Amino acid sequence: MIGVALLLCARLAAAGGFERLELLSEGDGAFLVEQAPLFAARPGITAALALAQVEAVWSVGARGLTLGAGLSSQSVQWERRLGDAPLRLMVGAQARSLLPVGAQASLGGQKGAWMVGAGVALSAAATWDLPQWTTWAVRPTAVVAWSPRRTKASPAVAPPVMPEGHP
Repeated sequence: MIGVALLLCARLAAAGGFERLELLSEGDGAFLVEQAPLFAARPGITAALALAQVEAVWSVGARGLTLGAGLSSQSVQWERRLGDAPLRLMVGAQARSLLPVGAQASLGGQKGAWMVGAGVALSAAATWDLPQWTTWAVRPTAVVAWSPRRTKASPAVAPPVMPEGHP
């Protein structure tokens, strides 16, 4: 199953659908709430967990669907730009080792190549060893992402040109 997921990610990368690299990934919020506060007590472990939660995100089609893959989690999200503002609404499902464990929703702002956002996640403590969705947690999430596609500001869209004599 993991091999199929890796082949899918490789295919998406080859198709040029790479969207962004989430340096602080939304995920289920566990790193932000449970691990990051322990940095002073165990910097090596926290740094390794910080690297494990980094997530690469690929766009799939033109309808706002994205797939994310990192060592600690995977995601399928729907993203939509909110009006003319540089804000994005993101809603999606989260998985750990390809086991669905929850959902998240967040709002992110973009400036150039960077996106910063915050949201909330609802996630279960389910694992492949114990696939039970009985214990749930609600946690805040944060995202800090860099996108090579957005290194320059998007050019303004010019209004359509009307031929002379057209009302």
